[in-house]
Amino acid sequence: MFGAITHFDAINEPGPLEWENLEGLAHIPNLTHIYLQHLTNTSSHSSILRHCKKLEALLVMQEVYIEMNAPISQQVLPLDPQIDDIRLVKQGMRTVLDWEMGAAGQEDSWKLAEKIIANRRRKLASSSSGDDGWGKSIFDEE
Repeated sequence: MFGAITHFDAINEPGPLEWENLEGLAHIPNLTHIYLQHLTNTSSHSSILRHCKKLEALLVMQEVYIEMNAPISQQVLPLDPQIDDIRLVKQGMRTVLDWEMGAAGQEDSWKLAEKIIANRRRKLASSSSGDDGWGKSIFDEE
């Protein structure tokens, strides 16, 4: 029944979501992207990343509001030192216009997260080939 679902958004939830409320996501076979607000529990992030087998991006919005045209380095929050997974991207909240931008083919939160993850993958590949690749910020365009 949910075989065609690739993206899941849980926004405007009344409070924090825990893994126990989200574990059904692991049974959606083609789920590649999850967008959550108010999920503050690091163990829940880890569980989602571990159990959702095809997941490419876990985008977690934090209670920090940012301008839509702010530089990428100001939109993305630092990596969580407790979770060693490049698929986790924490961003400040963007305005409601974010979905309109995506619908118009402009950069929305999903595209920004995918760009960051792609840069992280390139840097990991560079570091495994002898070039540490970490001289530039993860936000640098290449």
